[in-house]
Amino acid sequence: MGEEKSQSDEFLTSLSQILRQRRQHLGMSQEELAESSGLHRTYISEVERGARNPSAKCLFQLASALQMSVSEMMTAAEALQAALADPLQVLLVEDHPADVHLIMTAIKECKIPCRVSVASDGVEALAYLRGIGQYKGAPRPEIVLLDLNLPKLSGFEVLSEMKSRPDLVEVPVVVISTSEKEDDIKKTYRLHGNCFITKPIDLEEFFRVVGQTLEFWFSTVRRPLKAR
Repeated sequence: MGEEKSQSDEFLTSLSQILRQRRQHLGMSQEELAESSGLHRTYISEVERGARNPSAKCLFQLASALQMSVSEMMTAAEALQAALADPLQVLLVEDHPADVHLIMTAIKECKIPCRVSVASDGVEALAYLRGIGQYKGAPRPEIVLLDLNLPKLSGFEVLSEMKSRPDLVEVPVVVISTSEKEDDIKKTYRLHGNCFITKPIDLEEFFRVVGQTLEFWFSTVRRPLKAR
């Protein structure tokens, strides 16, 4: 009974993410979806948070408003549920404990299943990535969240080393930095970083940016097959 409830909860979580992603893809606000579907704005919000299990009638209304069939919606949710059973392996390279705490909280809030490892300097990050020393046998990350201002080796040095090694070049790297300097942005991409994000000052915006970033890499793009 408990296992059935858990599977039902997992499916509801997957369905809520599919609905939210589809709405955002179409450029619709929750208010616009509510108007188009004939459902209340609060109802839409609760469904997207996974706090309400929509009825068959409401699912049909939502699917129609989102320009998809109920079958397409359910198939997408089932596929996402299967993916959720395999968490995203994340390496967070950050030396400030407060920022580590914030990013870990943001990851928890976005409800993307992640297994996060933390390296506090550039040397430790490369040791983890190479699977040497105390990190022998550690899973290879599927994405690296990289700060630039690090002890021992800078984020640029870590990025350069990763992209010059055949065994690491495929690992996506998202730079998350307080820097807004154009030179830092250009250098990140010259070194083949996959994404550059400036850390927002506003806490709510910070959580939103981290959540959207992980959701994109988890459910939208195809990543290289796991190896190690």
